[in-house]
Parts: sequence; C-alpha cells; structure tokens
Amino acid sequence: CISHTERWRALRNRAAGRLAGLGALPAPDGVVSVAVRQPGPPKLLAVAAELGAPEDAAWLMRVTPGSVVRRNALLLFPPGAREPDLVVKFSRLPGESGHFDREERGLALAARAGGSVAAHAPRHLGRAEARGHELSLESAAAGTELSVLLRLPGSRRRKLAVLDSIAGWLVAVARETAAPPPALQPELDRLAREVLPLWTDHGVDPAIAAELPPVPASLQHNDVAEENLIVGGNGFTAVDWEWVEPRGIPLADVVYFGCRALRLLDGALAEEQ
Repeated sequence: CISHTERWRALRNRAAGRLAGLGALPAPDGVVSVAVRQPGPPKLLAVAAELGAPEDAAWLMRVTPGSVVRRNALLLFPPGAREPDLVVKFSRLPGESGHFDREERGLALAARAGGSVAAHAPRHLGRAEARGHELSLESAAAGTELSVLLRLPGSRRRKLAVLDSIAGWLVAVARETAAPPPALQPELDRLAREVLPLWTDHGVDPAIAAELPPVPASLQHNDVAEENLIVGGNGFTAVDWEWVEPRGIPLADVVYFGCRALRLLDGALAEEQ
C-alpha cells in the first residue's frame, strides 16, 4: 500500500485503486502477467485445501519485500467477501522451513496462553509441503498495517487511541503470563552471554542484566513492529510470532513498540529523523 501524509494524495490513491479494481485504468509499466496451461487454482491452494482451505475461495498474492528467504502469502477471500479470512504462507525457495517451524511454535505458545494473548493472535491451522516449498494455513488478519495507518492523514488523537489500545494489550499480556522471577534467569544469562557484549562499545554496562532487581518473567512477542500489527474494524491483530520468548523481559515489548510507533506518530518517517 502506498501511503501519503497529504490528504489529497491519499484520496487520489484511494480513487485510483477503485478505478483499477473496475478495470478503468491501464496496466502500469512493469506488470508481470502469469499464465497457466490448465485452468484451476494454484498448486499451493490445492495442497492448502487438504488443510481445510475452501477450494472456491478467491485469492490475492502478497509479495513480501526483502530477502529471497522470506515468505510470500496468498490471501483467501470467501465468495463475495471484501476481506480475507485465511492466509496461505509459502516459502520462495524449496527447503526453507525455519520461518515455519518458529512461527508454528510461537502461535502454539499464544494459543496455550489463551486470554489476551490468543485474542490478538492468528490461529495456526496446519502445515504442508508443495513440491519442496513449505506452506502453512492461518487465520487472516484483515485490516490496515499500523505502519500505513500512522502515515495516512488523520486525527492524531485517533491514532494515539489505537497505539494506547495496543500498549494496553501488551501490558495485559505481561500481567497474564507473569512467572516468578527465577523463571527469567535463563533469558538474563542469554542476554549477558550473547547480546550485551555487542553493545559495550556503545556505552552499555555489560553487568546490566545481572544487576536487574527480581522481576517476573513474561511472554514476549519480540517483534511488535508497526508492520506486524494489523488494525481493522474489530480491533487489531499481531502477526509474525516467530520470535516469541515465553519467559522474556517484562514490558520489553511495550518499549520496543513505543520507540517504533511513536516516532511515526510524530512524523519521523525515515530512520534518519
């Protein structure tokens, strides 16, 4: 989605999207057309049907920018629906299963936690393979990426209300999943061993983890970035649960989320700002 802070540009893009959907705009330069020898759904969807995906669903492919080892997705729409209810994630390269292993584990942790955690997480519905390509079926998160929402013109108060609801959820997750302080020790040991040495040249005290007072451990999503939060009419969904830590630093997600989202709210759209 292309977003602009200027209202007229945002309205122009929305109008262009509607016209393109009606076939009233010519195809832009650089469009790649794909043809098949025989009619029917992509092979990936035929395999996903064995996991419970409907065979008559309309689909739209989402291509993720970045490294070739990242995943793409097919959004599945029930007949006549304007929003997807399922998503098929698939690997670009054969044999790339790490993303799928980690996310299956993360969503299983979210489902077992229940309560506030599961209420804002997708449901993992199954894994399969198609010609060496890993795929998974999940419930879809319908709505607008928070990264786009914060860049669009609109009321700062309304945007801040969205951020407040997400931050409140993260606090609730920490409370509901809190474990006694000894449960945090393995994570503190890992930070001291693997993370803090990388930051000593930047002035970080390597003893900071050892000097932390006794605090509870709590479930940590570990990647509540603005592009991993989808805001819709019924609230929001956090996606990409690959890096979940069941016994993590309490409220670390709140700090990470705030640092990333508040700078966009304040108009610092580039990292340099």
